[in-house]
Amino acid sequence: MKYYSDSYLIKNIKEKDNGEKLVDVKKKVRKIIVKKHNVIKANRGKIFVREGVARKLNSVINHLPKGYKLVIYDGYRNKKTQERYFLSYLKKLKKENPKLNEESLRKEAVKYVADPESFSPHLTGGAVDVSLLEKGRPILMGGFIENKDKKVTQKIKDNRNMLAKIMSKAGFVNYPFEWWHWSYGDRYWAAENKRKTSLKRLGRQLLILSI
Repeated sequence: MKYYSDSYLIKNIKEKDNGEKLVDVKKKVRKIIVKKHNVIKANRGKIFVREGVARKLNSVINHLPKGYKLVIYDGYRNKKTQERYFLSYLKKLKKENPKLNEESLRKEAVKYVADPESFSPHLTGGAVDVSLLEKGRPILMGGFIENKDKKVTQKIKDNRNMLAKIMSKAGFVNYPFEWWHWSYGDRYWAAENKRKTSLKRLGRQLLILSI
């Protein structure tokens, strides 16, 4: 899948509500480090995820190597926040690529920031942006969207693979354009796992795993 909005499979995943709540990750996930993205200012510095995602994050922490901690940068976003973030990135791309038409700009934008009018995993409470700390310091993982690296060293690859192994074991799936972005129970997760159903909490697009 190239990006969320272009996937026929993702668009056709069925949705159903099972009433799972959003919870404060700091209160529900033991020993997690919370550090909000500078570009995402919402929820008064708190990060919310679905109850099922919180349980999975606890599983991730239980399987971390000694001396490592999980740091979370983002979780649930409301539609207004996602829209502001998307339009801001679209504006940045337009400035950097003045010759591209609107359609091409949007196709490029959705590789890294989901269009809230199409499908946005962070709106579900099922997506998280995470990384690792070793002895309290960030390990070498490469840049986030606002500082993308041109060169990825072997050390960076090894560190990303370590995170990927632990997150995947807990049941999360990764969006391949972003090493930090993992989801559980949303439509992208369902498509990657060839599921036919994900669950939706009406009013805030809360998609939940159907078992």
